[in-house]
Amino acid sequence: MWFDTLRDLRVKNNLTQSDIAKMLNISQVSYGRYEIGASQPKFETLLFLADQYKVTTDYIFGRTKYSIKANKELKQLLSKIQTDLEDIKKML
Repeated sequence: MWFDTLRDLRVKNNLTQSDIAKMLNISQVSYGRYEIGASQPKFETLLFLADQYKVTTDYIFGRTKYSIKANKELKQLLSKIQTDLEDIKKML
């Protein structure tokens, strides 16, 4: 669920609920309610969190399983593979 993703992103970034609450200018209790799904953040808050964690809102909502960083790394890898394949074709 999206609220589990918020918690996981926060933990992976070594932040506390209080840290995020301060960034959002809300109480820790209010932010904690997001992480258990008891309340839903405003769209602007979700955009801020996505930017903070360098992911998309689709990632937060589970519509994609790759973060922006992972997508960038995959694109770079695919580009390298394509270049390598072209080099191999030239050698044949």
